[in-house]
Amino acid sequence: MTFIETAKKRWPDIKYVIVSNYDNFDYLRQAMKVGAYDYILKPVKPEEINQVLKRAKAEIETNVRRYF
Repeated sequence: MTFIETAKKRWPDIKYVIVSNYDNFDYLRQAMKVGAYDYILKPVKPEEINQVLKRAKAEIETNVRRYF
């Protein structure tokens, strides 16, 4: 979590996705509070990762269009 907090200050537009074995609501809530874009539990199916990446890409593209 410390990494995301620190990195968000320097690179606020990056989408941080946590892939974890840790199935604990408090950990998930903390991840989202510090700025994680999503939280995926292992084992991960390729389609889950693709879905998150497509959603993140669409959001980034929308934000880019706002600036230009």
